[in-house]
Amino acid sequence: MINKSTWKSVIKDIKKRDKFGIKKYKIPLNITTKKDMLVEHYEELLDAIVYIKTLILQRKQNASK
Repeated sequence: MINKSTWKSVIKDIKKRDKFGIKKYKIPLNITTKKDMLVEHYEELLDAIVYIKTLILQRKQNASK
């Protein structure tokens, strides 16, 4: 069974991102967006890969100390 507190934490993060997006773009994300959502998603995944690799390298560096 999934820990409910994890779900609550993720939902809280989603709401926070939604508020951020509305503040930044003045409207919530919706189907009328002119952005190519596939490209947007791809770029977000590339960012995530860089973050993950950075963490891996940091752990390797810390392990060698």
